[in-house]
Amino acid sequence: MKKLILSAAVMAFVAIGCGEKKEQATLDTAKFTYVKGDVLVSGKPATLGQTVSKDATIEVKNNSMAVLQFANAASITLKANSQLSIANLSKNDSGKPVIELSQSSGSSFSKIAKGQSEFSIKTPTAVAGVRGTSFELIVGNGKVTKIKMLEGKVAVAKADATPAEVADAVVVDAGQKVEATQTAISKPVEITEAEKSSLQAMNTVEIAPASGQVVVPESVEKYATGEAASASIAEAATPEKAAAKQLTLADIKAKYGRVAKIETKNGKTYYGYFNQAGANMVIQTVNGQVSIPVASVQKVTPQ
Repeated sequence: MKKLILSAAVMAFVAIGCGEKKEQATLDTAKFTYVKGDVLVSGKPATLGQTVSKDATIEVKNNSMAVLQFANAASITLKANSQLSIANLSKNDSGKPVIELSQSSGSSFSKIAKGQSEFSIKTPTAVAGVRGTSFELIVGNGKVTKIKMLEGKVAVAKADATPAEVADAVVVDAGQKVEATQTAISKPVEITEAEKSSLQAMNTVEIAPASGQVVVPESVEKYATGEAASASIAEAATPEKAAAKQLTLADIKAKYGRVAKIETKNGKTYYGYFNQAGANMVIQTVNGQVSIPVASVQKVTPQ
């Protein structure tokens, strides 16, 4: 596949406010932290923990998914039937990762730690540059790019934008979405509650866990592989499902690596694996998943 390299205009776009850069050093910290199904790197099967370098092309086939992590700065979850190439993977003069990706098809969810990197994704019709955010990007038939924001902001310009057009990029705020064609970028509009719920679920996939392997909740895995049309962090197990597949704390710890006791300010107590998704804490308990506001948490005690 022809390499998709960012133009000089796009390079200026992602470098706004950073000043002149010195020669960039190689960054060799991109690796797979989750692989399910048929995932290829430059035509060869991907493996968990595998390092991915500049110019690699990643293909995620049907009923498959993968999570690629860039040090502790960012991660991208690639859904089924997606293709991504790495245009640049280096460091700037201050030592921060410079991550430039090209997505030619399919869907992805990017999670970028604020202030930890220079991160951009180019598609056939757009380029999105960010500093810290969480968003979904969908490339449909190479003609339309859809971006749905959960947190932070992203500046979106046409893929072949001139310096003047780059300077006038469309800014998409949290809770908004846009579409970019070969000729124009739409005005941002609000995402739906269903879209927000799925984005929140995707956001539960962590960046840089100590184990080096991320935990992907079942609802997210089904959504990313195409088995389900959406995902929800608040989806609780029905009595029938709970009776058929009752988890124990030992089961949860074996699957997720840790459990804790979570006490809230209003006196409620939960036991299980927890993860933060924006302003909410998602807890996998023996009775299913629950979502509570982070602000309501009084104490967390590892078990």
